[in-house]
Amino acid sequence: LRDQSLPALVILDDALVFADDHRLRAMFKVLERAAEKLQILVLTCREHRFTELAAKPVRIESDIA
Repeated sequence: LRDQSLPALVILDDALVFADDHRLRAMFKVLERAAEKLQILVLTCREHRFTELAAKPVRIESDIA
């Protein structure tokens, strides 16, 4: 899509949650490089695993108690 000048977005929904630390750091490098050309959205409920990712975190919280 990007090569055709069309908008492109990558969405990862807890796709890296079971990656070991070495693979997770390697994927962060891949994602950071891809983010130079694409918008990337990483959804996770394991926020602590992604603190090394060079990205702006956005938290969505429910007001349901």
